[in-house]
Amino acid sequence: GGGQAGRGGRGRGEQRNRQEPGRGTGKGGRASRGRGGFPHGDKSREERVLSLEVCIKNGANPAHLTPNSTVFCMYNMAKHVEMGTHRGVQHGSSKCADVVDAARNLIRQLLGNVPSSVAPASTSQPPVLQLGSKHLSLLAWSLSVMSVFNESISAEARQLCYALAERAAQPRVIRTVVPDVQDVHPEACRNWAGVLYGLAKVGVKCSDDARVKQVFHVCMEQELPDLLSQGQRCLPQSVSNAAMACVDAGYEGSMEPFISAVARRVGEPSKGGVDEGIMARTVPQDWSNLFNACAKLEQRGVRAGGGMGIIAKVGAAALAGALQKPVQHQPKPQELANTLWGLSYLGWYDADIIEVLAHAVVERMGSSTPQGISNTLFALSTLGWYDSGVYDALLVALLNRSDQLAPQQCSNAMYSCAVASHGGSAVDKLAQVISGQDVSKQGRWNTQDLNSALYAWAVLGCIGVASDSLNEMAQHLLREVNNRGPAASQASHLRQLYPAHLEAERVGLQGGGLSTANGMLQATAEQHIQGQAELCMKVRQSGGTAGMRHAAAALQRAGYEVELGGRVGQDGYQAELLVRHEGCPNGIAVDVLSGTDRFRHPPGQISGKARQRHAQIRQRCDGLVVLSEAAAKQPGLVVQQLDQELWYCSSADLIKIG
Repeated sequence: GGGQAGRGGRGRGEQRNRQEPGRGTGKGGRASRGRGGFPHGDKSREERVLSLEVCIKNGANPAHLTPNSTVFCMYNMAKHVEMGTHRGVQHGSSKCADVVDAARNLIRQLLGNVPSSVAPASTSQPPVLQLGSKHLSLLAWSLSVMSVFNESISAEARQLCYALAERAAQPRVIRTVVPDVQDVHPEACRNWAGVLYGLAKVGVKCSDDARVKQVFHVCMEQELPDLLSQGQRCLPQSVSNAAMACVDAGYEGSMEPFISAVARRVGEPSKGGVDEGIMARTVPQDWSNLFNACAKLEQRGVRAGGGMGIIAKVGAAALAGALQKPVQHQPKPQELANTLWGLSYLGWYDADIIEVLAHAVVERMGSSTPQGISNTLFALSTLGWYDSGVYDALLVALLNRSDQLAPQQCSNAMYSCAVASHGGSAVDKLAQVISGQDVSKQGRWNTQDLNSALYAWAVLGCIGVASDSLNEMAQHLLREVNNRGPAASQASHLRQLYPAHLEAERVGLQGGGLSTANGMLQATAEQHIQGQAELCMKVRQSGGTAGMRHAAAALQRAGYEVELGGRVGQDGYQAELLVRHEGCPNGIAVDVLSGTDRFRHPPGQISGKARQRHAQIRQRCDGLVVLSEAAAKQPGLVVQQLDQELWYCSSADLIKIG
């Protein structure tokens, strides 16, 4: 998993289960013991395992097939396709063409020979609208396989998906063994997850068609929560696959009903505690995928709700405990990285468990991917967890794969080190790797990656982490940023560049900072000033944090002139709380550290971003008082700290005069 560091970018790399809903699972899941993963046990005549030749023959003339047997023919063919290297179904072969033709005919058969969107009025429904719970689930999985196998059928597969979604969203169709009968299908949760997962893997989106949006709404906000609340059987893989489907399909509804229902059953203390919960017999991959999916949805503004904290607590503990099991049952490096990344976005933290997971990643670095290592660094810095040995080990592992490093991985790693105030030889070597890369568009460096790496350099410089290697990296990146000009960056990205320009001026960077010739500096400065004005307005309207309000009240009672949302310097830099005093014409800023400004481990360490902010304020104000939230609630201490800062300012002025 993983996204652009601190910037809500693209997530990728998570391990996925390919669920064969209603039966054993395919590759990536826990397959049934039947031959080749096919359905086994007592089946009706139409559900018998079919050879590929029989599937092709039936697909050539499917008119005689019932809706259910049409689905099982498609399902068997999809199974053969998935194992194509063993059964002669290679792309370009004559058998491949026969399979594609058969699949297309079966799709048209289920649609009633024409796509449902243009079907003429008829008294009889298309066969797809006659399917029940299991067959809808199997069809969704089959279409996900076939549309990937050959894109020429994807358009018709999508039309069938829309009709499938329409049928699945109808009342009690997925829930019951037979529609309009009260008996709940024993695999209802699995079939619901299979439908959503199959639709998402075909590539249909909730924004494409109202029927897709409706089926996701019905499933995630009504059906699955209700089934889970009733105590219906639900496999761990179904829980994670439903969440992943929401990510892939662009679901924008509410996750809270589903997450709350899972949270109520994840521990099930009435049945003996965590070991008896709905996720008790899961594998690490399911936990990892669930955390990863929910974190990506959080990035989009789709909130998981309070139940996510319960799930995170149980899941993180389960993964930490799995590290003590035999090797084959332990989480893989990618699963550990995905879990940490997911937990960082979900805001869940437990010092002991995070430490266990972080050291487990380090111990398994030999089989980790660059993406996984980069995501781990980002996750740890976001969680506020720092250990110099762990950071160095992760950086060294990343540098050992320098020929495989993507721009996003380089930029995220540098950003993470800046947030954690981590410097040293490994950071210098990472800067050298970046300097040696082609950072042009042809080199796949996008503007977001460039700006983030430059912002990291500015933060490191402000806190005293500087070197020739880091400066050479900044020169390399600034040249490319100036070449692209202001039109290449979004407004928020331009605001990231302004600190880099200031740092380039401060250290006298060879080549200078942002260019004035093409308007790069002017555009960046305008965006910076606008951004600071917006922050000041937000503070004035909200009154600031609780700690800020306490500090302001204490200083006002002591007779000081206080300004919330103050602006200092020629560029109007924001000082959340500014104290005006005749002896200090530029004012004294009071900064109350928020939760994200301080690292949880080790306690008391201030983040690099907060330290950079303090450095910028000091350059524009006559003084700065930094308070914790706890200190801000002690009026006497607040006034004492300000009086002391005023004394220092006055002493400095006397020395200058003398």
